[in-house]
Formats: sequence, structure tokens, C-alpha cells
Amino acid sequence: MSKRSILYVFRRPVTKEIENAYQHDSPRDIFYGLTEINKYCAVKVSDKVFKSRTLLFSQHLLNIFVTKFITLGFSLFPAIYLLKDLNRSDIIFATVDTYGLPIALLKFLKLVRKPLVFNTIGLYDGLLTMKNPLILYFYQQILRAVDHFVAGGSFQECKKLAKMLKFPLSKFSFIPFGIDTDFFTPKKILSNNEILIIGADPSRDWQLYAKIARNFPQETFRVVTYPYIVKHDMPKNVVFEYNLSYLDLRQRIWEAKYLLILSKFNYHFAGQSTAMRAMSCGKAVIFTESPGVEEYQFQNLVHCLKVPVSDEYAVYKAIHFLNTYQAKRSKIERNARRIIVESYSIEKYGQKLRAVFDQIKMELHG
Repeated sequence: MSKRSILYVFRRPVTKEIENAYQHDSPRDIFYGLTEINKYCAVKVSDKVFKSRTLLFSQHLLNIFVTKFITLGFSLFPAIYLLKDLNRSDIIFATVDTYGLPIALLKFLKLVRKPLVFNTIGLYDGLLTMKNPLILYFYQQILRAVDHFVAGGSFQECKKLAKMLKFPLSKFSFIPFGIDTDFFTPKKILSNNEILIIGADPSRDWQLYAKIARNFPQETFRVVTYPYIVKHDMPKNVVFEYNLSYLDLRQRIWEAKYLLILSKFNYHFAGQSTAMRAMSCGKAVIFTESPGVEEYQFQNLVHCLKVPVSDEYAVYKAIHFLNTYQAKRSKIERNARRIIVESYSIEKYGQKLRAVFDQIKMELHG
């Protein structure tokens, strides 16, 4: 009996990255469970899209027009280019909104006939930015073609989306991000005594970061991000690094004193992959307790330090705590590693995602 065929649709070419992951040069957790699902199913990826410069340039021109009306990515031309592959697979897994939305449109138009699983972190927050009710109505209609949603942020995001889109909650599954605990593992090396900040998404609270850095002039804050992300003026004790490999990123985590992940208000656990990777490396992490964070098994002062959204004084106290109580910080670091291995590994993620695919197969075949 042949294996079930699942097409993973990414917004970047991944074949070489997957090879690197199997060589332990990068983590397996950047592929949304692909390395685990591949043990049970015939997994294919969407790399052929990125071999056509004409296609990508055409999409770039479309993006210039589309972004005047909507803030969510909509890679329509690549999705159309994948049409044959989409219909040859048993299940389609769109790993990002950028591809999930146009594939949903193609399915709504009956051009795609196969089940679509739509993975998202932050779709609800993205839809909230829609100022035009007609655009929101358009999204509501095409998203009806989605067979199942996998939310990686929180179940609260699932409930918010279900209510907004008027969908049954049974169409949603909350699967927390799973960490490659073999790649992100503790290593005792000489600390550079820096507070590490990692992040490139728009949810990071850079204004609060600047205030905190000014309040701790004796500390060095190292920011790992991409160019042009941070638009706030930062004090001189903030050092920037750009475009690091995962090997270098892990090295920075090992060298850091601890991590600081601050986010604005949103309905998903912004920065969760960064926080959890650092915890897997046995590092203490201070992060924002946005809605949905309470659904995770992370206890404050046991596995991490949680601070309210935009609460400058709470961040100040958390930094003071980690600087002052070394023994307690060490205990938090050990607990952090343990909870990730036990509950939030890539293996756990793969098991839960496989259950979603199995459920869709059962519904199709009775």
C-alpha cells in the first residue's frame, strides 16, 4: 500500500535546508514537522516555484499592487504554478498565510480539489488590520474552502478566528511549536555576560527595548535581527548583528547571560520559537505574557519569567531578579530545558500534526 502524499508548501526553497538539518547544521524545527511526517507519509515540497525568475518577478509586481489594499501576503502566481502538484497530492499543507490564502482561493474556485490544511501564527491579528470590510469579506469567503486550520500560537487564536470567520471550532487545532531539542541543547561555555534579544517580526516591542536598555547602561544588549527591522533609536549599549546562520544563532544563545523577548499586544505567542529554543538550550528567558501564553505549561519563576505587555517596571524587576539571584536563575534554566524536552519537542509536534492528517483521511474515506 502506497504512502499518503502530502505537499508541504513553503515560501522559500527548503530542499538544501532539509539536507543541512539531517547533517545537524540547522534545526529540524524550521520545517513544521516535515522531518517527522516524512517517516509516515510521502512528503513533497514546493521548491520548483523558486526556479522561475519570471514567476517570482511577476509576483513581486503583483505584491506592489496588492499591498496597497491588504497587509497579508498573497502569492497568487506561485500558487497557480503549483496547481498540478496541489491536485496530485492527497493533502496540501500550507505552512504560511502567504501561500495558504491564494491556495484557499483556488480551492474556493474549485480549481484545487484536495484537502487543504492551513497553518498559521497570527492570522487573526492580520485580519484585524483589515480596514476595508469588503476585503475582510473576501477573506472570510475564500477561507471557507480550508478543510482544517492549525494554529501554532494559542487555542485562544483558534477561538477568535472561529468567531470572526463564523466557522465551527472543530475546524481548528492548536499545535504549539515543536523544538529540535537535539540541535538546541545546553552547552556550558564562557558567558559574554550580554542580554540577548532575537527577533525580526513586527510584533516585537522595540520602543520598550530602547527604554530598558537606557535604564541599564551597565548592561550590553545584543540584538540579532535583519537589517531595516528596528526603526527606533537605540542607546550605545545595544549591539546589532544581522543575518546569522542557525549555528551562529545557537552560539549566541550559549554565550548569552539570558534572553529578553518583548512583544506588543497580540493574540498569539509572539516570539515563541525564539523563547522555546533558548529554553531548550537551558537559558533563562524573560518574555511578554500576551493572550494565549497562559495555555502553555510555563510557570513564572519556575520555567521562565513572564512580564505583562508594555510593562517597563516588570521588565526592570525581572532583569534585576536574574542578575541578583544566580542560584534561582540556574534552577530556572534546568527547568526550562526539562519542560521543552518533555512537552514541546519537534517529535511531539509531529505526533499532533499527524493526528490532524489522519483525521482528515478518516473524514474523507469514512
